Amino acid sequence: KLSLFVITMPVRIVICWCVLLWPVLHARAQQFDTIKTIPAKDRGSQALDIYKHNYRHLDSTVTFAKLAELNNIAKELHAKSLECTVLECKADYYSVNLGFNPRSLYYCQKAINQAVAYGLTIEAGVDIFKKGMYYNTLKLQVPACQSFLKAMNSFKAVCP
Repeated sequence: KLSLFVITMPVRIVICWCVLLWPVLHARAQQFDTIKTIPAKDRGSQALDIYKHNYRHLDSTVTFAKLAELNNIAKELHAKSLECTVLECKADYYSVNLGFNPRSLYYCQKAINQAVAYGLTIEAGVDIFKKGMYYNTLKLQVPACQSFLKAMNSFKAVCP
């Protein structure tokens, strides 16, 4: 009996490693390179879909390496909106994996500031709204409502 256990132990170890590494190996199969072939108006939403379905729950080193790739693609394409999407993904990652935390708020605010700096008023409004949704999810109604009002004012500036 002992020899059977010893023989199968390496097999068990290999199986465990395969199960643990499957998400990482799967993540490598889905690349953000497809973003290059998508029309500009759809890039942000497609990038968010790829991120949410493939990288959201992986180890931070894998996820942030992929987000760095996406950021390089955004810079290569001169897609300022896509650069803001990368920051949204970072905020989402920390929110999903850590709950309420200062890193999520930092990246939310950084996305808002970057959108404003690039003159992307609608994207800034959407990011402010998402920040409000983050607060709302955590039952923090006062900052949530403040964010919703700021988002509404941002949208009014574009569509009076």
